[in-house]
Amino acid sequence: MITFVICIKVASEVSLEILSTQLASCMAVQGARVFIGLSTNDSRLEEGLSALIEGRARGRCTLAILHDRSLYDAWNIAVASACSERVVFLGYGDVVICPTFFSDQRDSTCDVMFSRVLIHGLGKARMFGRPFRPWRHLLAQEVAIVGAIFSRALLLKKPFDADFRIVGDYDWLLRNGRHVRTGYSRTVSVAMPAGGLSERNGAIRRNELRRARKRLLLGRK
Repeated sequence: MITFVICIKVASEVSLEILSTQLASCMAVQGARVFIGLSTNDSRLEEGLSALIEGRARGRCTLAILHDRSLYDAWNIAVASACSERVVFLGYGDVVICPTFFSDQRDSTCDVMFSRVLIHGLGKARMFGRPFRPWRHLLAQEVAIVGAIFSRALLLKKPFDADFRIVGDYDWLLRNGRHVRTGYSRTVSVAMPAGGLSERNGAIRRNELRRARKRLLLGRK
């Protein structure tokens, strides 16, 4: 079984229509569950999402208020709360476009299965996502974390570093990538809008990348 994790930083521009589309795309995956985590209380979102879940995903979706301190803290909380063998992280607005990719991976022996994503908006659409190669990852992240299928047991044992705001997934692979079984499919599994957090906060991203690489070179876990 797979749980799709959607953690949302509450803001006025968060659209219930977009979340409805996301939820419907996840429900297209046979037997999938969805965990939606809100960073703080928001009566508008809570009421709207509760109605969506009741209408579209009753019994298959959990809504929680996380009071997290970062996206990666939220992911750790979601992983601990999930009841499936595998988890998939989606950002706000990301939509599953190949449901069979996820249902076909149920018997996979990989700790992490990567695929490709379609990035749209802000110009010409493009594909992103390559196989994981540790030596290349040190230089730049080439894998798509969005849509990747993670072993929940692995993430419980090796959680994300919640002190990172933007590159916690890059840091996780930097520390653990050599020791996990990864797989790759050229399937385009998810469509995601351009202009994410990392693209809007270049200075923070660069500082965090330096910190993650320095920790690796110093041999710290």
